[in-house]
Amino acid sequence: ISHTYRKYQGRDEVGKKSTKYVINVKKGSKSGDNIVVKEGGNYIHQLGLNEDLVIQIVELECPRYRRRENDLYITENISLCEALTGVNIYIDHFEGPINVKLSQIVKPNQMFQVFNKGMPIKHDNQSLGNGTSNGSEKDFGNLILDLNIVFPESLGEKQKDYLRKILIHLDRKKNDGKLVEAYYYKEKDEVLKEFIQEDEGIGCIQQ
Repeated sequence: ISHTYRKYQGRDEVGKKSTKYVINVKKGSKSGDNIVVKEGGNYIHQLGLNEDLVIQIVELECPRYRRRENDLYITENISLCEALTGVNIYIDHFEGPINVKLSQIVKPNQMFQVFNKGMPIKHDNQSLGNGTSNGSEKDFGNLILDLNIVFPESLGEKQKDYLRKILIHLDRKKNDGKLVEAYYYKEKDEVLKEFIQEDEGIGCIQQ
């Protein structure tokens, strides 16, 4: 860090120098947190004192994880078969590899969580050394799995017949209406975003 300093005691001469600091970044620190080095900043000649050096933490984006407060979000693709029958998902976690067991049926847009596998929680005046707390606070956030079910692009007639035999059918009322075919339109999320944008536009006009 390059900063100004008072060259001689009892005199008003000011110089410039570089100082190296070893900064201790605590576990669980996040963007916007400040680390203060007392009197580590510039020398203010008019006041005859040194400013504090304030270092603000900025988190770099990670291609694998997304952080929200103390929780970590991760997106995983699973097959339709795995969504129906269960799967163990291997995750290269920062604390060491873990296998996450999914035994429930996974439905579209569902998220699952693994407790205490998120970011360390930075407690004031408390050490996080062994991962245990005083009983009133937890030491880690959760790991949130955003599961994307990958559907097959196509099925053969034999596969369709087999699925019809083993999967539950809804009791649909038969009628003699004209048969028409439906084609892919959009993802549901895209349409919901359009609805939200339209609603926001109407709200702005009314104001």
